[in-house]
Amino acid sequence: MKNGILIIVLLLSGFAFSQTTINLENQCNCEIIKGTEVTNAGATVNPADLGDIYVNTDTGVLYFWDGDSWELTSGSLVRNVEFKVDKVNKKLILIDSEGKEVEVSFADISAEINTDEQELSFSEETNKLAISNGNEVDLSSLDDSAVIETLDGRVTANENAIGALEASVAANTNAIAANATNISNNTDAISENEAAIGVLETSVETNTSAISENTAAITTNTEDITSLQNEKEDASNKSDDTALGTSSTLFPTQNAVKTYVDNSITASEQTVVSVDEGNSIKAGTDGGAFYDDSTLQTSVATNTNNIATNAENISDNTDAIADKEDASNKSTDGTLS
Repeated sequence: MKNGILIIVLLLSGFAFSQTTINLENQCNCEIIKGTEVTNAGATVNPADLGDIYVNTDTGVLYFWDGDSWELTSGSLVRNVEFKVDKVNKKLILIDSEGKEVEVSFADISAEINTDEQELSFSEETNKLAISNGNEVDLSSLDDSAVIETLDGRVTANENAIGALEASVAANTNAIAANATNISNNTDAISENEAAIGVLETSVETNTSAISENTAAITTNTEDITSLQNEKEDASNKSDDTALGTSSTLFPTQNAVKTYVDNSITASEQTVVSVDEGNSIKAGTDGGAFYDDSTLQTSVATNTNNIATNAENISDNTDAIADKEDASNKSTDGTLS
């Protein structure tokens, strides 16, 4: 009876190990983290963003970050994946998928079965569990290599999926970098265009101001032209009449004026230079009046010399007057005291 129950316990452990599954969330928009530090649900090491996935590369168990801790993903149930026998302390040790160990002493197992105490021993060479009553349990049939191979395949598949996600993330990162470069280039181009627009706007303002000034000048010129047109002589009033009448409307040509003056001079008999006695102005060789002032210049020179001589005489007389005795000093005293 004891042997049968023990075999059932071991088979259940092996069955649980063979049922271990690893599911990757359906292409979630999350980061996949690999490592060995997260070994159980509720762990808070390596905190991440909400929904990120953590793969324990030793156990193949998947966890997701719920905002506070790492929790098991759908299908990542805790399973017994390994057991070992502690011959020294006589214990059966069960290890689950999270690495936790559960120890059950041989004594507790025996107590649950009946009061027939038997010694248990395990042979690593034969992979058999021996009972002191002579029976033994062959554990070699519990071959977990197929399960391990299956798990390895699933881990490889997950790693491939992770690689694909990482490649996609890298491609997206490159695309984002390219977009950032394009945005930067476009920003620079926009700045240059804005600067050019500013220059054009300044030119437009300058041109607008110049146009306004030109418009004002054109208006002024138009007014001036109109005024000149209103004030100018009417060509129909131009007259070639050399008689130059008394009209206040007609205006003469140069020829009319010259002819009128020439005729007037010719018709006028005037004595320009008088030939009367005593007149110092004579007719010159060119017919013009000539004033001969040589006599006057001689008289001016003579008067200038006389004035200089008189000035010297005055100076001498002044000195003589200064040297004479003062009349107030004259004395009639006979005693000459």
